[in-house]
Amino acid sequence: MDLQIEALEKAGNEKIYQEKISSATKNRPELDKCLNILKEVMNCMFGNWID
Repeated sequence: MDLQIEALEKAGNEKIYQEKISSATKNRPELDKCLNILKEVMNCMFGNWID
């Protein structure tokens, strides 16, 4: 995983979400944080475009 994080940082990613949880687990707090941020950005982008 360290090589993946390093590659993401070199590519300019400022925020990296990571979890060490099985994908079968329904409780994924870092994924939820990431998706909530994406929802806010999408609402802002499309909200401004519609107005």
